[in-house]
Amino acid sequence: MIQYFAILTVAFHDMPALIGFFLILIILSQLISGTMLSFSVVPEPMLVPLVRDEEDLEDLYADDMF
Repeated sequence: MIQYFAILTVAFHDMPALIGFFLILIILSQLISGTMLSFSVVPEPMLVPLVRDEEDLEDLYADDMF
């Protein structure tokens, strides 16, 4: 039984199967990044400058620390 798994190889990969696999990975990564982006979106346009100022202050603080 061990000898069977020792010599088990894959002769070739189907190109459409590889393309499909990578397309699924791309779609999943887009879904995850879109979901994370939707958590950080500010729905009120008047709050955008305030949020940007807060993020800039956080970046400046991080720049000072490192």
